[in-house]
Amino acid sequence: MTGTQRATRHEQSHTLVGDIPAQLHDPDPLGRDLTLLRTRLYRFSDDPRHYLLAEHLEDRFLDGHLPTPATRRYIVHCLQALRSSGQPPAFAADIADAEGLDLPTQTAQREPFAYSRSLPGPSPQQVVAIVGAPRSGTSHLANLLAYQQQFAFFTTVSCWAWPIRNLRQPHRALFTDVGDIVFTVDNKRTRTIPALVMPAEAEDVYARAIPVYRHLAAHRYHLVPAQPGNLDVLRGAVTAHLRFFNRSRFLTKSPFNSRPRPSSSAGTLGMGMGGRTAPTRRSRLTCRSSRSAVRQRTRCTGGRTP
Repeated sequence: MTGTQRATRHEQSHTLVGDIPAQLHDPDPLGRDLTLLRTRLYRFSDDPRHYLLAEHLEDRFLDGHLPTPATRRYIVHCLQALRSSGQPPAFAADIADAEGLDLPTQTAQREPFAYSRSLPGPSPQQVVAIVGAPRSGTSHLANLLAYQQQFAFFTTVSCWAWPIRNLRQPHRALFTDVGDIVFTVDNKRTRTIPALVMPAEAEDVYARAIPVYRHLAAHRYHLVPAQPGNLDVLRGAVTAHLRFFNRSRFLTKSPFNSRPRPSSSAGTLGMGMGGRTAPTRRSRLTCRSSRSAVRQRTRCTGGRTP
């Protein structure tokens, strides 16, 4: 393959990455892995250099720059390690150097977005927490409610350390700007498209603010009683998203619902968002209906949730 052919293929690939409707039906495998790497490092690593590298790779990918073969092997290695042991490998400085990551500069650029910069801040006037059994339609309901643009919410690009930094980056689009086509595919697929910003549970935020389990490996967890952790992480993230979306109400799909434990922690969740000195009105919306029932409810209301 000539250099011109490689450049043409690269350009075509980059065009496809930015074509969200095309990605919904034919996702780019590398884009999927980059998105999974970033979100899983947010959750399972406490080393911010991991976040910087994952974001750098994804940002460059969206800008049309592909990672080196060595970097691709590192991405696969990281994902395999997270699945098998629940922990990522050590930060790879050589990979960061090869990809042109300037750690001091990138760290300084994120400092204005740190969660602590949003504190103190206003509490949401209302918190709507959707809870329910896995595969019961809770994610679909959360997407439908967020689509009405009446709430602030955590997203697939939100990070506990700098909550809305990625929302300010180019080459990304909120699902509300893409249209109804996002509801035509499974929610798991929409969450692994780098250019598409969807509502998300933000387990990296909740795991630090209200820990309820310890990840062992793959889908194995050690459950613990819900208790307050660093609630400022949650408060700062909520406040940052309220300001970004310019809303006073906050919508969340509680990550506690996917654990085999009663979701009695909804009260703790509300306390973490509202704080002790600024109590909020808390609404708990429990979804026990099936996915088909949720769709039926939407059809009965003319495409809008009740």
